[in-house]
Amino acid sequence: MHPDTDQTVSEVTGLSSAVAYAKGVAAAHSAHGSGEGYVSSLASFEVGAGDIAKVRAAQEASINAAALWQTAADALHDHNMAVREAYRAAPDAGNKTFATSE
Repeated sequence: MHPDTDQTVSEVTGLSSAVAYAKGVAAAHSAHGSGEGYVSSLASFEVGAGDIAKVRAAQEASINAAALWQTAADALHDHNMAVREAYRAAPDAGNKTFATSE
């Protein structure tokens, strides 16, 4: 189980779980990217500037990763929700191959 998403890391059971997982990872990265208190604590213990620079770089990477994961979550939702709604509106419809093969 992943602690931030309450699901097995590789387990995707459908659209909702895929979107929820991506949003959870985005939130986790966002939390790690905003840790100025962590940097301040390190500085108060006189941790070297080189190490603090590495922490800041890691935080910046987390901020970037959060944005990418959120973009992925939005894309999964936006590109698949219309299909989901269409299948719900037409429960007897055939699968993707049937609907798009001709």
